[in-house]
Amino acid sequence: MLRTPSIRAGAWSVILQAARIGIQTGVFLIYTRALGIAEIGAYSVAFAFAQLALTFVRAGVLETVITSPRSDPEFRTAAVVVSVCFGLAGSATLGALGLALYGLDSEQSSAAYLVALSVLPLVECLGIVPDGELRRSLRFRGIALRTITALSVSAAVSLGALGLGFGAAGLVAFNIAAAVISSALSILMAPVRLRRPRNNDLHLIAGPAVRVALSSLASGSIGPVSQIALGALAGNSAAGAYAVAQRLIALINAVFAEPVRQTALPLLSSSRADLNHQLAAVIRISSLTATILSPLYLGLAATADILLPILLSTNGAAAAPILSVLCFHYVALIISLVTTPLLLAQGRSGKVLSYTTVQALTGMLFAFAAAPAGPLAVAIAYVARAYLLAPLVLRQAYIHGSLRPRLLMQALAPPVASGVVMAMLVVGLRTVLGQWKVDGLAALGVSAFSGVLIYAFVLSILGRPHTRDLLDLAGGRLRL
Repeated sequence: MLRTPSIRAGAWSVILQAARIGIQTGVFLIYTRALGIAEIGAYSVAFAFAQLALTFVRAGVLETVITSPRSDPEFRTAAVVVSVCFGLAGSATLGALGLALYGLDSEQSSAAYLVALSVLPLVECLGIVPDGELRRSLRFRGIALRTITALSVSAAVSLGALGLGFGAAGLVAFNIAAAVISSALSILMAPVRLRRPRNNDLHLIAGPAVRVALSSLASGSIGPVSQIALGALAGNSAAGAYAVAQRLIALINAVFAEPVRQTALPLLSSSRADLNHQLAAVIRISSLTATILSPLYLGLAATADILLPILLSTNGAAAAPILSVLCFHYVALIISLVTTPLLLAQGRSGKVLSYTTVQALTGMLFAFAAAPAGPLAVAIAYVARAYLLAPLVLRQAYIHGSLRPRLLMQALAPPVASGVVMAMLVVGLRTVLGQWKVDGLAALGVSAFSGVLIYAFVLSILGRPHTRDLLDLAGGRLRL
């Protein structure tokens, strides 16, 4: 069952996501170590606006191309026309915002970056339809290789610009070069034969594309809006510190959490006819996910103030407490990782859209309310919002997916409790190491090694089934 083309495509999709965010985060962290935190913040605010525009431009047309039963040249041409219109609108909006910011930004750095980044929607829109055709035909291996090639070449260009002293403008060059190369390769891999579209093709594409784009914009707006709120209300330095922590969390989520989402949906969809088996799979997936993520997130929360200064010098010290707070959202993340695929497998996509929109709106409100108090307050607000809305997600899963919250909490409790015990003991160990004047790198190594041993020991007592599942997964014997 796990060797179907869709599962293999899902695996390449995970590789694509991890490679994309990994390279982007690596370049960003190199710049963070080399530049001042205020300059990083100015770029991050400008890029947040670009992210919102790119989400709107890309998501709607891409999903319409992937899900439509038509692939004739007339339909593709109509999709290209709609995509170019979206791209022109996105670029014009970013350019106008950048020019407007010149009068508001005292240093004018964010405004200059935003004007330069305004070409991204227009460049990206040219490759959306070919990319949709590649995804519809499940050619994720080619997409992954294309993306890695584009990002690697762009990273080399960007790091060269950094060496020549161009500052954060090199990050702007990185994004533009990646967009140009990726769009060009997409067109070469899946060329579009242009034909005159039929009379109603543009309306058939534009309507659904706008609705999907608005939905994607709502669901993906929390991070960029937080950056914009901090830049506007707390300054570029605050926005830069938050951006560093947010990038690291995004990398961890892509590598360790996203594979759960990618695997859970096809697995739960295949067992739709057997509700009991489906719910048992949800519980098993959630317990295994918590077993893996608990030591990772709680261990990072306990050692961030050692790790980030080693990686990023003084800029890392500013981001460390923010990263520690953001790590505590992981239980709410696990709940979302397993309940969303369950509802989608049950055909309840409308319910997923509803609570995703609620999450986005409350996230934006919390971000703007907390931004005047600084980036740490925004991080606390982000985590608080996640747990305040978790009961809503569980209620939807219970009503429409028959998932009992009590069973899910029982599955999560042993690894979470083990992780909490591990984090508390690691913090105590660090106090002792500090008194003995052990240097940062050695203290990090001792803390990490001791944390793994402590977590494994406590979990073997509190959650023996979780330990067996983890060993079965490592040995390739796990069956859901």
